[in-house]
Amino acid sequence: MVDNDIVCCIGIVLAELLQGAKSEKELNTIKEFLHVFELLPESVKSWEKAGELSYTLKRKGKAVGLSDCYIAILSRLNNVKLLTLDKHFDFLKKEFELKLYDI
Repeated sequence: MVDNDIVCCIGIVLAELLQGAKSEKELNTIKEFLHVFELLPESVKSWEKAGELSYTLKRKGKAVGLSDCYIAILSRLNNVKLLTLDKHFDFLKKEFELKLYDI
């Protein structure tokens, strides 16, 4: 997530980065850079909103993972653009008025 050219992050994305490490060395490199990100505030309410978004999309026949819904909710609640290559967010941009960073 990018806000006024400051890279922001949330807990679930940090966990996904660590989970995706290909080696112990890469894991340690990612850990060294965690302090670079400004962490956005998270709350029970944001998880509730993510669940509601996932429910709404599911009822429309669109399968979007809960973690992607949560990322979209926090981006929107904090009024920041999302930087991603994940195609789910192209759909969410149209459906949910999500702001995406152009790459």
